[in-house]
Amino acid sequence: ERIQFPCAFLPTLTWMTVGEEHSIASPGFPSNYPPNSNCGWKFRSNNPDVRIHVKCSSFLVGRRKSCSRMVDRLMFMEEIKVTKCCGNHPGVEFVSEANMLDIRFISTLRRSYSGFYCSVLASTDTSK
Repeated sequence: ERIQFPCAFLPTLTWMTVGEEHSIASPGFPSNYPPNSNCGWKFRSNNPDVRIHVKCSSFLVGRRKSCSRMVDRLMFMEEIKVTKCCGNHPGVEFVSEANMLDIRFISTLRRSYSGFYCSVLASTDTSK
């Protein structure tokens, strides 16, 4: 599938309306992502009732279950909260608590893996 928004060090802001869906992936997906990656995406909606839903059909970011500072990780960043995901977790899902979400991918200089492929949907459904 075509990636609509490549992972960028300085991500552009994407405004979403209800029902709008995009796809994101790690750099080079489905091939292994490069070491020392640091890039992301920014999603917003003008509708205060919108939540940003992320669902990853493929997710292999490092081999560790613990997402410490020095491992490859995908981070979901809200106003004051950061949720980190790493390891082998196909089916990763995340729902924002508000109408905004920043996503950041960071890889170390060590081994690289196949990475992730996720859909990003703007919805008024608040269920996780």
